[in-house]
Amino acid sequence: MKGGTVRLVPVHRMNALIVIASSREQLDYIRQWVEVFDSMYGIARPKVFVYPLQNSKADHVASLLQSILSGGGGGGSTPAPAAAPRTEQPKTPAPGQTATTPATTAPRAGAVSTATSSGTFVSRETKVFADEITNSLIILSTPADYTFLEETIKKIDVQPRQVVIEMLLAA
Repeated sequence: MKGGTVRLVPVHRMNALIVIASSREQLDYIRQWVEVFDSMYGIARPKVFVYPLQNSKADHVASLLQSILSGGGGGGSTPAPAAAPRTEQPKTPAPGQTATTPATTAPRAGAVSTATSSGTFVSRETKVFADEITNSLIILSTPADYTFLEETIKKIDVQPRQVVIEMLLAA
């Protein structure tokens, strides 16, 4: 690549760069690096984020996020298994051993609903779980997707309007 000046101008609103180069070769070189950086951040590993809600119920917010993430107007949350405990099949005892009773494991209480993305606003790997016990959302997503979800949750998790009614009863 021949020498020359290359100027990069970031356009934050569009998440883009304006590249001013003195040769086509320099422009192609910069394009290769931009593709490398884009691919690195495009496949970022999902992380677990916990968002404690202040004013709303976790299952309600998770159902709203399900509607938003799926791009649909209706829909709700997908309930997690609640009442039916899992049982292991009893194994046939080997000769000389006694039979054992099946072990029962109860599902974790509190994980009420999940919201899974269909890829409209965030990546398909994004999942939102509502935890009733701590009244928080557990979000499995990339940091970029979490930023979008966090902004949305902050707009949903607002203090509801309240009306004060005073009454004086005289007899």
